Amino acid sequence: MNRLNLNKDKYIAREATPSLAVSLLSITTCILLLSSFFFPLNIHAQKKEIAQIQEFLKKRTSPENAQELADKLLTDSTYRKNPRIWQLLGESLFMQYDAANEKLYLRQQYDTAKFFSLTKRLFSVYETLDSLSLTDIKHNKTIEKTVERKVDNLHRLRQNLFNGGIYHIYKHQYNEAYQYFDTYIECSAQHLFKKYNYSHSDTLLPRAAYWAVYCGYKTQNPRQALHHSYMALKDTANTTSMLQYLAETYKLDNDTTRYIQTLVEGFQRSPSFPYFFPRLFQYYSQREQWEECQEITTMAIQADPSNPLFAFAQSNIYLNTGAYDQCIAISDSLIQANDTIARTYLNAGLSYYYKAVINEKKLKKTAQDKRTIIEYYRKARPYLETYRLREPERSDKWAMPLYIIYLNLNMGEDFDEIDRLLKIKQHAQEQHLK
Repeated sequence: MNRLNLNKDKYIAREATPSLAVSLLSITTCILLLSSFFFPLNIHAQKKEIAQIQEFLKKRTSPENAQELADKLLTDSTYRKNPRIWQLLGESLFMQYDAANEKLYLRQQYDTAKFFSLTKRLFSVYETLDSLSLTDIKHNKTIEKTVERKVDNLHRLRQNLFNGGIYHIYKHQYNEAYQYFDTYIECSAQHLFKKYNYSHSDTLLPRAAYWAVYCGYKTQNPRQALHHSYMALKDTANTTSMLQYLAETYKLDNDTTRYIQTLVEGFQRSPSFPYFFPRLFQYYSQREQWEECQEITTMAIQADPSNPLFAFAQSNIYLNTGAYDQCIAISDSLIQANDTIARTYLNAGLSYYYKAVINEKKLKKTAQDKRTIIEYYRKARPYLETYRLREPERSDKWAMPLYIIYLNLNMGEDFDEIDRLLKIKQHAQEQHLK
């Protein structure tokens, strides 16, 4: 009985298999029929649109329409590797470029931005077409001939990529400008232009790289600013400015190590350049690295002895290392020279103030010591009051020293006024903490 059932099952299975095969065959046939139905239509549509593009170009009156139709075809991934469409797109762009160039030559009205845009698009199209020649074995020779006919033309108008970048810089359109300089530079690595050997023959490459770094800096785009930085360093006429842009880029990118390295390099190249020294000094002083501060200050003074900023920096070093008499001497010389740095008065005032505080810490003070202390406070007072007038919002710097000075000089009204100010400030801080 079991055997009979088993045989029956086999019989049913044998009967079912042909039916399933028929079903699968039907589905496959449908797919093939559908494919044969749609693909010829696609090919037919493509040929029709290509013929339309050729007609536009033949008339030479509608290159914009030819470009529009070619761009539309290339949005479809099916057509994106068709070299014939890229070739026709290139021809339509060249036709527009020639017309625009003629108008500009004749000083007729034309959209300058569009003219440069056509230039950049031409390079993009023919670089793409050239890359297809390396992968499309079937159409390789045809594509190569097309590219060879145009590469010399592209070489002649390449300068307009650089000019387009400068044009957009003047318009403060830094992101657009970067695209032009980037395209100009990248030509040196393109297979399309290998016979020109731009990386060795084009002396303008470092300048283009400098402007590319500048554009990346202006748009606060670290990737753009750093992309061509190595080549930009070869532009010796702008090395100092370029290092400034790089330093700011590293700072923006939170790369402190490279930020400081770039500041050091820039300072060593141009000690008197106003960008590098203040930032290096601030970095070292915040970490109380006074030896490093002294080293760069000495170099700066040697490079420009008359620069008051460097003398002021030296007074800061003296103040923070306890050389108060030297700090006072430099500060007085700066003040006599009508220095406008408000903190010069603070440095001198604090130097006298600290001299008084140090003497006050003596366990045993003679009458002469007490007179000396009062004299130091008296000398500190006008400097600190002047600083207060110049920087009233910096009470964190002048309030406490003046409080102590007024207390020791028995200046009741002035002491009370500072006392009230400190209490208000303390109350505000307490409320903020709450």
